[in-house]
Amino acid sequence: MNFIINSFLALLSGIILHPIHVSICEINHSIQQERLEIKIRIFADDFEDVLEERTGLRTKLGTIDELPDTDKFVEDYLKEKITVSINDTLQSVEYVGKELDDLAMVCYLYIPNVKYIEQLTLSNEVMLHWFGDQINVTHIDCNDALKSTFYDKKRRIETFRWD
Repeated sequence: MNFIINSFLALLSGIILHPIHVSICEINHSIQQERLEIKIRIFADDFEDVLEERTGLRTKLGTIDELPDTDKFVEDYLKEKITVSINDTLQSVEYVGKELDDLAMVCYLYIPNVKYIEQLTLSNEVMLHWFGDQINVTHIDCNDALKSTFYDKKRRIETFRWD
């Protein structure tokens, strides 16, 4: 009987505490469209909390009751937390939109007019200020090569090179 109770409590605490703090960022260089496409998956409940802290409003992220300004709040946050330099030139990141996918908010961005990438410097500080154990896994598909890294409190910027 104790085993059942302890198992139930462990399961319940895992659900309530939400012990995993991770985002997944996928970056793809589309040679045909001459742009860098960025997709970021963030736990929606955590992202909602961050937006509320920044705006003082409960945005109801991903629901039919979502506040009208939520896209602007998401855009402002992501543009502040994601910076990209290509070939030593700081780029302007454009926000496309977002969608809820199960427990994750999937956000889409892009950088136009990207023909060739020899060097890419990426800073990914999404949610790093919110959770001490936050990890941002990042995959970059560029020049027929896939490179991966992670960002955390100590590692916030990385430079990638292709020959």
